Amino acid sequence: MMFRRAAGRVDRIRKGAKPSEKALGVTIPHAVLLRANRVIE
Repeated sequence: MMFRRAAGRVDRIRKGAKPSEKALGVTIPHAVLLRANRVIE
């Protein structure tokens, strides 16, 4: 099932959709986001 969804996303990107506009449906825990902010800043 995941391969079909991935294939659909790749197809849309190949047709001109921006990858940044595609939601992956992944939830990132708040603690991880805080750590990432510290690394980026």
